[in-house]
Amino acid sequence: QKRKTPRRNENRRKKKEDGGEDSEDDGVEEVSGAIASAKLSETPAPPAEADPKEAGEKKIRNLKKKLRQSDDLKAKVDAGEVVASDEQKDKLAKRGEVEAEIAVLEAQLKSL
Repeated sequence: QKRKTPRRNENRRKKKEDGGEDSEDDGVEEVSGAIASAKLSETPAPPAEADPKEAGEKKIRNLKKKLRQSDDLKAKVDAGEVVASDEQKDKLAKRGEVEAEIAVLEAQLKSL
């Protein structure tokens, strides 16, 4: 009983003797030709634009998450569980800005 590899090699030899070319070589030549002729654009394709309403809602969700994190941090600092680092102090200080941005985004969503 013959194994597959010797049988394949034998079939390839027969094709070459008969004047036929190996089908695998043809495929390689086609692909390499296609790759050589392919052009790469200098600028990437722009991302698919999302629905502005969905984008606004997503932004609001992210900002509300920041507010929750800020509230949790403030509660821990007030309870004395955590000593706030400089980054955490900045996060607490920006709470008003986040609230204002949420209000603006919600107003824009209502107008859509």
